[in-house]
Amino acid sequence: MRRALLLASALTLSAPAAWGAEQASQNPSATAADSWALPDLVITAQRREQNLQKTPVAVSALGGEQLAQQQIAQVENLGRAVPSLFIKQVTASPSALAIALRGAQDLTGGIVTSESPVGLYIDDVYQSRLSAANFGLADIERIEVLRGPQGTLYGRNSMTGAVKFVTRQPDGKTWLTAEGAVGSYKKEQVKVTGGAPISDHWAGAFSAMYGSQGGWQKHSVTGERIGDSYNWGVHGALGLINGGPWEVKLSGTYESTGSDGQHFTPVDNAGKVLNGGGYGAYFSPVHGDGDNTRGSVSAHVGYDFGAFKVKSITAYNTLDDDWTLDFTGGALLFNPTQPVAGFLRSSSATSQQFTQEFQALGGTDRLNWIVGAFYFHEDAKQSLRDTFGPGIFGATAFQLLPTSMWVDSKSYALYGQGDYKLTDDLTITAGLRYGKDDKHFDGVIQNGFAFPLTLASVSRDQKANAATPKVSVQYQVSDDVMLYGVVSRGYRSGSFNGLMIANPTLFGAPYQPEYNWSYEAGAKAEFWDRRGKLNLAAYTQKISDLQESALRNGSNITENAAKATISGVELEFAVTPTRNLNLFANLAYTDAKYDELGPNTSAAQAGATELPLISKWQGQLGASWKVEPAAFDGWALTLAADYAFRSRWFSEATNGAIGLISGNGQANTSLTLTSPDAHWSVGVEGKNVTNENYYNSCAVFIAGVANWCQAVDPAKWSLRVRYKY
Repeated sequence: MRRALLLASALTLSAPAAWGAEQASQNPSATAADSWALPDLVITAQRREQNLQKTPVAVSALGGEQLAQQQIAQVENLGRAVPSLFIKQVTASPSALAIALRGAQDLTGGIVTSESPVGLYIDDVYQSRLSAANFGLADIERIEVLRGPQGTLYGRNSMTGAVKFVTRQPDGKTWLTAEGAVGSYKKEQVKVTGGAPISDHWAGAFSAMYGSQGGWQKHSVTGERIGDSYNWGVHGALGLINGGPWEVKLSGTYESTGSDGQHFTPVDNAGKVLNGGGYGAYFSPVHGDGDNTRGSVSAHVGYDFGAFKVKSITAYNTLDDDWTLDFTGGALLFNPTQPVAGFLRSSSATSQQFTQEFQALGGTDRLNWIVGAFYFHEDAKQSLRDTFGPGIFGATAFQLLPTSMWVDSKSYALYGQGDYKLTDDLTITAGLRYGKDDKHFDGVIQNGFAFPLTLASVSRDQKANAATPKVSVQYQVSDDVMLYGVVSRGYRSGSFNGLMIANPTLFGAPYQPEYNWSYEAGAKAEFWDRRGKLNLAAYTQKISDLQESALRNGSNITENAAKATISGVELEFAVTPTRNLNLFANLAYTDAKYDELGPNTSAAQAGATELPLISKWQGQLGASWKVEPAAFDGWALTLAADYAFRSRWFSEATNGAIGLISGNGQANTSLTLTSPDAHWSVGVEGKNVTNENYYNSCAVFIAGVANWCQAVDPAKWSLRVRYKY
């Protein structure tokens, strides 16, 4: 870890000046037209097209080639490539995620009451459920990760950032990409994307994917392989071309994922695997499952009046999510050859989401502006069935009465933002969003453990509103250097507690909205005739009514735990020192502390001093090198590698010893052979190539009864063939 940090410092601090000086001395007349200059990347972080280096927002942008070389095939892979971003699977199924950015976090992605502090958007459509957020990336043109509050321009809950997935649009051009892969643990994958004109005024785009992966874990008693999974999906889009002032795009997506669930490893209070098991051990007779289907349709319609444009974005999303999990990982209580289940929870959830957004935007040489209105409605339901296995609270299994909940959520917002150039080099930005949330919760839960068992009904309402302003200043020092400063406010809506065990008092108990004042200064620089880029951001966030979740005897309680200050520095660097060599790095330093911690909260009662899911250091180093040997007759070899690391963190809010995850890192690499016309390529890819074994989260599930840890995947290799037209 120390060597990695030293290397990151050397790359990011020493190299730019040295390489820039060397290039200037060797070729003072070099221009940006040199073929190995870094490409300009156009993003839409401020809801209009801008050059990444001219946008006064901390943004990490990854294009298609970067996603492929870094093997970012699912949303969870983004965590290693973006400063201050933490993403991992949660306890529901492989499709559900926990996410944290700049300190704000959500650990309950498998429950319909959860609210993420980081907004997820596909083609500017908000995605409300983290339980289906780990979707596959088949036709993604680029990903933009916006760090810092984005409440002015983005729909809901973008309190500390937003992740934007931009798919390739039907544009009248003809393209086709097809690829297939096979690999370790019975991996199979096929992806096809394409687009073509349909008529003089319409074009289409289509993508389809299928993948399956065998499990790497083995059942500790039977020796059976566990952890199999699959996913498949289709996406289609129809777009208007040559439509004059009209802009129309219609799209639809359907994706299905399935698995035999998560498989937790049972550990003692010191984190040692129970029953003599090794890394990733699993003893439960129940494999579980994790299955969901996600569907969406959307319509983007716009009209250009000349002086300004108007847009409408209408979308409808559906989700069916089912999972079953033994939270204890099983036990050998009575017979070493007959494992028993500990605590089983099965869930069945549905969600229907409708969003409508209207925008009007325009600009002159000095002023760019946008105003809009946003509406969100979600109807979500979930049923839980819990069973205590034999040996937990008795010699036989004990099933609780079902828990059911229904959450109806509505959001309304008006927003506006304007950028005004005071001079050719100095721009000020001011924006404001006013939003209102209206939620209703209904549910039933077992009323304690007294016999005869009965159900208790709970009904709650919650209303909140918030104004989230933003003010920024941007100064273009030179053609290659831009400085900016931002003051902004973020907001995450409140919700209700749903993961309870026979506790009607806490079931449905509301927790209030969370607020974040952020102060940020940054610089974006290009050097060495645009062969290098260096972006820096330093920030301080003041979060109030901090939402934190903690396990308490099997129930997961979310509380407004604290006031906290989170400060950090983020750095991103890329350079092409020679024509076919690309180097990149990112580094984040985060200092987080409680200013006030509620004395009755789970964290305070456990003596916690650190916020969960925060590593003081996080970073990535990488490179790609393309060689074209004369003997290869025009074929080229590209070697790509990256190493991502983070220092220790606590996986839960109580800071228990079992939840302290040691610092770790993973290396990925690939070797790709590409044809002279660039149509064909074949490559070997490796993830976690040094086969690092560690757990990415551990928790005390029921104090003195059951603890669990979640193991990361071992080394995996694959062979990929791709055709691109």
